[in-house]
Amino acid sequence: MIRDTIKTRITKAILEQLPECKLSPESALKTFWLDIRNEGGLRLSDNGDKAFTEAEIESFEFPFRLKKITDKEPIYSYQNLMLDLSLKVPCPYFIGRHKPTEPYIKIYDSKVAVMISLYGGIYEYLRNSQIKRK
Repeated sequence: MIRDTIKTRITKAILEQLPECKLSPESALKTFWLDIRNEGGLRLSDNGDKAFTEAEIESFEFPFRLKKITDKEPIYSYQNLMLDLSLKVPCPYFIGRHKPTEPYIKIYDSKVAVMISLYGGIYEYLRNSQIKRK
């Protein structure tokens, strides 16, 4: 038995859009998400991204690199970045690469995508966002 969380509701909705998919909701939870804990972040695995793409869920891509936010601040470390993404991005997201030097983040929520665009990028969004995922 799985608990009713945002992750389980999203997973069940995706499975409904993929009638040819034979995964159970429990298996899909373990396959679609990188952090399978109920309270974990909403980062998708490769299989999760493929499932969302096959289900034709709208997505938005943004360039994604470790960089300085300003000259006065230290470089955003990978660990801090992943933690901030996990805590502050309230929708499913996927981190991938078009080429080894071209990473991107794919956001599966138009409202969050608009906010990222208005802030000027993912780093500025994370730095200024007061949103904490529940």
